[in-house]
Amino acid sequence: MVLGMMSAQTVNNLLVEKGFQIKVGKNWTPTEKGKPFAVLLDTDKKYSNGTVQQIKWYESVKNHLVQ
Repeated sequence: MVLGMMSAQTVNNLLVEKGFQIKVGKNWTPTEKGKPFAVLLDTDKKYSNGTVQQIKWYESVKNHLVQ
């Protein structure tokens, strides 16, 4: 399985299935299991002023998703 060939929605669902993230309201958040593999970054909004927090996953999380 190659994650680069999957849509963002498919990867998000896989992260949920494996217990690495959950959705709180409209936002994804890493679980305790996922926190060692992720960092929350402030990123600029695309269509308005301000920032939003976005999860960036470390490359190492792939090893746990393709098992």
